[in-house]
This record gives sequence, C-alpha cells and structure tokens, in this order.
Amino acid sequence: MAKIKIGKIEILRAVTVLLVVIFFLAAPFFGFAYGTNCALTFGSFVLISPLELLLMVLGTQTALMSWLIPSILVILIIVLFGRFFCGWVCPVGMLLEYSHAFTETKKMKGIGSLHSNWDRYALILAILLASLLFNFAAPYLFSPPGAVYRATLYFMLRGLIGVDLAVIAFFFVMDVLAIHYGRTWCSTICPLGTVISSLSIINLVSPKVDKKACVDFDFNCLNCERLCPMHVPILRANRWAMTECNKCLKCWEGCPVKAIKIRAFG
Repeated sequence: MAKIKIGKIEILRAVTVLLVVIFFLAAPFFGFAYGTNCALTFGSFVLISPLELLLMVLGTQTALMSWLIPSILVILIIVLFGRFFCGWVCPVGMLLEYSHAFTETKKMKGIGSLHSNWDRYALILAILLASLLFNFAAPYLFSPPGAVYRATLYFMLRGLIGVDLAVIAFFFVMDVLAIHYGRTWCSTICPLGTVISSLSIINLVSPKVDKKACVDFDFNCLNCERLCPMHVPILRANRWAMTECNKCLKCWEGCPVKAIKIRAFG
C-alpha cells in the first residue's frame, strides 16, 4: 500500500479545490452565476470548456456565437498554462490521487513512461463521432469535475442526485482498472484531460530538472517521477511529454536535493 505524505503544497491544493467547490455551490444561491466549471454562465456570458463546446456543437449541430468568444478565452488559458486545471481545480483528480494509496498494491512499473497513449485519442475521437452521428450531447458523462459539481449542486438545490453519482463511480472504477496496467484515469483515459493536454501548446509553467544539482541523474533515484501522479518522465521529458504535467508540484516539493526548478515563461 502506498504511503500518503501530506506536504504544504498538497494542503494548498486541497484548500484551492475546496474554495472552488464552495464558489460553485454559492454562485446559484447568490444569483451571480450558474453552472459548473465546465460551463459557467454569468448572465449572457458563458465560459465553456473545449470538450463541452465540441460535444454541444456536434450533438445539437448548432453553433451559438455567444459561446465562441468565451470558449476562445478558455482555450487561450489552456494553451498558456496547460493542465493547471487538473491539478488545482478538479476535485476528482485529487481524490483519485489519494485513492491510489489503497488501490496501488505494488509499485508501478515503467514510471515516467514515454508511451504516447494513442488509444486515448481514439477514445476521444469515438466520443466526438458518437455525438455527431447520434446527436448525443451529454458532456457531463465525460467530465469528472462537471459531474461532481453538478451532483453536489443538484443535491444542495433539490436534495437529489441522479445519474451523476453513477458517472462518478464509473471514473473510480476505470481508474482502478487502469492502475492494473500501470496507468491512471487522469494520465490515460480522461477525455477532458486529453483535450486539455492536446491544447497545451505553449505551457508556460512546468518543472525542469537542474542536471547539475540532481544527485542521481543516471535514473537510480527517480523520486520526482515516482511522485508524479501523471507519470510524466521529468528527467527525460520533451516538450510534448510535459503537456501532461498538472502543476501539482509534487516533484518540486519531494526532490531531496531541490534539483527541480519551476520553469516559467522560459
């Protein structure tokens, strides 16, 4: 069983997720916004995630111009900062990280794997084709944070939880199955995560190993890669591999010689 070590960064991440949850629960009650973090409405202005936008456009075969500019804004943020959303906003991602302490019965093989996970792109393509061919627009089925916020919000407003509870359970089951093959839901399967990674072109903020400071650059330590919940091969990662980084900063906090530097705007 993996050990859970709670550091200052982990506490900060947990507090951030909690504050975001409180915001999305409070917003409808105070009337200044409604929705989830995948589609948040401020009056007539809608912030919508790229996956939600694609599924809604393909499923309804309608493109609302009111969605265009807000979606471009969201895409721009993703292009610049990558999967920050996954590490600091998504409650499912954080819960899955800690559930691994109970589901990982042995050390993961191939830590920091350089595999390209082309199968996940096949999955997202199948989802988009199904949306187009069968007019299937149900983005909450493929968005973990959306399902959590929607379930919590509906329970607060109506005292009911519908299909969202089954969807959330599905995410955890798929994560357990993925771990058997040395992967996780977040690093391999999550459709929303795949879309975000694909758009993380610039990715301004990411960890980088200082080779001079690293005491074991011949891969005998690999503490940074073992700590990475996204299985990013930090010591060997190229620009494209780093698109998976969710900015959790576990590698930075856990490096015994502080050889991990956070690269910003460089």
